[in-house]
Amino acid sequence: MAIEEDLARIFLETLEKTEVGKKLSVNFKGQPHPVDVKYRFAGGWVVEQRLIPGMPIELTRGDDGFLEGIDITIQTNEGLKELKTD
Repeated sequence: MAIEEDLARIFLETLEKTEVGKKLSVNFKGQPHPVDVKYRFAGGWVVEQRLIPGMPIELTRGDDGFLEGIDITIQTNEGLKELKTD
């Protein structure tokens, strides 16, 4: 989805502009859906995080060359469903 790719690109660009050692906090306010964030690091490390609506991503900027990419997936939110019992 283009929106998710744009969000990931903007987030990565913002992180790259952040001074090393400084904290970056990004919040998906107004987004009533869970957001999955996957961080890909050098050496094959992958960290996955699911954010509930309103929960921010908080990262401290490190040195260049370790973070290879970020993927963002906005999940669908079907809300509460009626549980049918017999």
